[in-house]
Amino acid sequence: MPVYALGGAIYSLNANVDLSLGLKFGVTKPEPDFAGLAGITLRF
Repeated sequence: MPVYALGGAIYSLNANVDLSLGLKFGVTKPEPDFAGLAGITLRF
């Protein structure tokens, strides 16, 4: 069974744009040791 821990942060550039970064750490063998995550949210 894959198990992981996830943490991250969101930075708001302005009222309509957010940037997000995160790290995912594998707890069990089926998961990779770690992975980086990034995203952007646009509101309109």
